Amino acid sequence: KIAVGYLRKNCAMNKVSGRVEILQGDCRDFSHILESKADRIIIGWIFETEKFLPAALQMAGKKCVIHFHRILHPSEMPALKKRILQIAKRQKCKIRFLGIREVKTYSPRQRHFVLDLEATKS
Repeated sequence: KIAVGYLRKNCAMNKVSGRVEILQGDCRDFSHILESKADRIIIGWIFETEKFLPAALQMAGKKCVIHFHRILHPSEMPALKKRILQIAKRQKCKIRFLGIREVKTYSPRQRHFVLDLEATKS
């Protein structure tokens, strides 16, 4: 609720309130409304992010960049990339990994990463 308040304030300050529709809630509940419309998606939830990927891919347009945030141990990255590709295949999407960045240390053994993905639909 606080973040949405800041978003509304930011829209007002930038005089775009009339052009921005704020959908507050779980993004998976809006995937049918936004189907095939997005050219950029940020999945900022850092735990079990994969469960949000099917909805994000549904919202993705023909070509879409997805910023996929995730907490994990660096040794788990290959398995995560494999899961992402499997999910995309089920959604009939192709994924290209544009980059992987470590954002910060989350705990002694885990890191916050962001994977930049390019999703393409045929």
